[in-house]
Amino acid sequence: MSRSRFPILVLGIPGLLAYALLVVAQARGGVALAEFKRLEKADPSDSMRPADPGVARRKFDSLARAARFGPTDPDPPFRSALLHLTAAETRSFFPQGPPRALGDGPDPAVASLLQAGLRSARRSLARNPGAAETHFAAALLIQNLAGTGVPDVDETTLAKAVDYHLESSDRLDPRKPSLHYRLGSFWMALGERENARRAFSVSLAGDYDHINDIFATLWSSVEDPEEMGELIGSEPRARVLLGEFLFRRGYLEAARTEYEKALAASPSDFETNLGLVQYFIRAKEFDRALRLIDQMVKRGRDWMPYQRAALEYHRGRILYLTGRYDTAIASYRRSLEIDDSPDHVHHELALAYLKVGETARAVARWRYLLDSRAGSPYVQKNLRVLYRGLASAYEARQEYHQALEEYLRLAELEPGDVALSRKIAEISRKL
Repeated sequence: MSRSRFPILVLGIPGLLAYALLVVAQARGGVALAEFKRLEKADPSDSMRPADPGVARRKFDSLARAARFGPTDPDPPFRSALLHLTAAETRSFFPQGPPRALGDGPDPAVASLLQAGLRSARRSLARNPGAAETHFAAALLIQNLAGTGVPDVDETTLAKAVDYHLESSDRLDPRKPSLHYRLGSFWMALGERENARRAFSVSLAGDYDHINDIFATLWSSVEDPEEMGELIGSEPRARVLLGEFLFRRGYLEAARTEYEKALAASPSDFETNLGLVQYFIRAKEFDRALRLIDQMVKRGRDWMPYQRAALEYHRGRILYLTGRYDTAIASYRRSLEIDDSPDHVHHELALAYLKVGETARAVARWRYLLDSRAGSPYVQKNLRVLYRGLASAYEARQEYHQALEEYLRLAELEPGDVALSRKIAEISRKL
């Protein structure tokens, strides 16, 4: 071996040993984190349910090992922060030990859990300062700590720390709807209505999975429907959904205001326009609904097949409600020619056939649903309606044996229905 290669080999051996130790540590950290995930999947953490002490201890231990063996990984301390927060909430909901007197102050065990969680959050942020979710968790922990009387720290300092973490969370992930729903709820709880409005606007512009949660949060915090409109922003889709929320609760004029604002914004997306069509149908403004459908149909190239089918279905629905059954049938059939998967369109086409006396076609359509689509959620949910429709079609055709069979099937689902019992007796006399 040459003299020049010997020092390199000597220096390389410690490096290889260090690398091997790192690989082993990462592997052990991965095993520990996998153990935590397995425990969490088998027994999810829930602040509304006391955890099994043994399982909780194993979760904390596995995260501690994962953090020790992976000193640069921000995930274990972040999960530890959330676990401590959940444990603190559970402890506050389900106090342990002897009852505490009113003057005893906050439970020290809750404060201890929150402080440990905050230390974990800070360790995670030291490893990854750009994690928006970790900043949000830190804000939650500090806000909860503020109610436990943290020694030597005034409330103003804690409030500034909460604001910092919330603003950092917003800045680091400005487009995530689920995060901004939680940010908006947090700001609302703090009384920061403008910050809440901005956060909710982001959430509503991104997706609508949280729409009912957002409206429920706002509904409990505002004095009137108009104030809700001010908080959700100017996005037409959000206004249509708010209109639907208000309409269902009987605030018809406030709902109309939101729908009209959405329409005035000339929305271009399909869902917003379809929401307007559905409102016009509920409000019995059928001419406006048809005009909007015609405008949307002219932009047919913009829509997917299922969307074009939905437009024809809604046109058929309007025509049916206004007694134009033949043209309703034509629209329903065009809808099914584009997309024959929606079961409710088959059902409503059968109803239209029955109205114009095409009873054989009505029977065929209902038989198709009950025989070929029997397992679909729509059919299972609407068996009563389908049996009743098919029985009435058989009755109109004077096929009383078949009508009686369907009425008897319906009776199994509606025992004690006096009117149905009378109908069965009436059909039986005709046999």
